[in-house]
Amino acid sequence: MSDAFIQTKIANVTLRLPVYRDETQTVALAKEVERLVASMEAGADRIDSQAFALRAAYEFAKQLRELEDENAADLKELLKTLDGTATALQRLVATYRDEP
Repeated sequence: MSDAFIQTKIANVTLRLPVYRDETQTVALAKEVERLVASMEAGADRIDSQAFALRAAYEFAKQLRELEDENAADLKELLKTLDGTATALQRLVATYRDEP
C-alpha cells in the first residue's frame, strides 16, 4: 500500500486524498464522488454540503454492500460447483481403481 497522496477538488472543496492504485484511478474516483454530489445538488431545494457528503458516503457504502453480497453468492455457487466436480472426480477414480 502506498503512502502517496494527491490533491484534488470534490464539490469545490480541495482535498488531500490517499492514492488508490495510481493517480489516474484516484482522480476517477474523486470525479465519481463529484458527479454524485452534483446530482444531489441539482435535485435539492438548498445546498447542504454535509448532508450531501453523508448521503454520498451512504450510497457508496450501499453499493459496496451490494457487491459484497453478490460476491458471497457467487462464491457460494462456485464452491457448490467445485464440490460437485470433486465428487465426480472421486467417482471416476474409484471406477478406474476397481477395473482389472
